Amino acid sequence: MTRRTLFLAKAEVFHNPVFTLFLRWWGAHPLRRGEADLKAYRWVLRELKRPNGCVTLFPEGTRNRGGLKRARPGPASVAMHSGATVLPVGITGTEVLHSAIRALYPKATIRVRFGTPFRVKPRERERRKQLNQVTTEIMGRIAALLPASYRGVYREAAGAKPEVTEDVAAPPSSTPSIRADTGSQPSRPGSS
Repeated sequence: MTRRTLFLAKAEVFHNPVFTLFLRWWGAHPLRRGEADLKAYRWVLRELKRPNGCVTLFPEGTRNRGGLKRARPGPASVAMHSGATVLPVGITGTEVLHSAIRALYPKATIRVRFGTPFRVKPRERERRKQLNQVTTEIMGRIAALLPASYRGVYREAAGAKPEVTEDVAAPPSSTPSIRADTGSQPSRPGSS
């Protein structure tokens, strides 16, 4: 069964009414970056409660021109509160698509790798400590899908044994899910 995935996009791109219509049609919702955007957070949780709910989140909150950077805690918090299945996704090869010229002539080899779906184990622990652990494990699972040169600050986490997350079978089509994608871009094209 095909599932539509929704996503968050920085609020600044919603200022143009025509572009806003296009973004909404694609399934985007505005996110005020750099602050705790409770409206966007509640929107994600609400969408995950819908039948076949699926939301793509970008844990770093922005694109990078190097290895993985420290992730924001929002995706881990969503995973903890929603109980949704998380599908880690690693993307490589987008570093050559950064210019407006490439938008007109988008030629690149982009690789997308999907990891094993997982969930956060239910635990009664100090929330802040668990949030940090879940964030690290999400990013470690993404880092494991990427070449070593892309792993950045999560190089060590890529091979670590999960403690606060557990693998699950592929989610049934009616189970809400989160896609945790990385848009990390290395500074050296073709590096591996």
